[in-house]
Amino acid sequence: MKDMQKVMRKVLNVNKVILFYFILFYLSSCSSVLNKRTKQINSSNYIIKSYKSKNGETLLKVNTFDKDFYSEPITPIVVLNNIHFLNNNLFNVGVGKHNVEIAFIGKITINIKDLVIKQGDSIVINAYLKQDPTPIVD
Repeated sequence: MKDMQKVMRKVLNVNKVILFYFILFYLSSCSSVLNKRTKQINSSNYIIKSYKSKNGETLLKVNTFDKDFYSEPITPIVVLNNIHFLNNNLFNVGVGKHNVEIAFIGKITINIKDLVIKQGDSIVINAYLKQDPTPIVD
């Protein structure tokens, strides 16, 4: 009878250790996810995702897609604080408020005013440009 009690105690101790490691693994995986993403802003034409950068850089990335054909990315003109960029979608930006304009020929321009970027933020903008119904030439 005493041998059976010893065996049962050992089994219970092993189960406690396994449970402890499982909980530790679960909590560590949850905390790493929470540190990576801080917030997400959704609009009908764009999604802004904010991440904490591992190396402390402050970055802005603009991914642009045609609203009708999501599979193909397009290369827009990005206007960042009144400076025009073509063929560039990754920017090393400063801390503060930024105005972002995303444009493409024949598409409706997306304006994002006062985008606040803090130290160590990595911002990803997924923009979905709609077809502009107005003619290009009068």
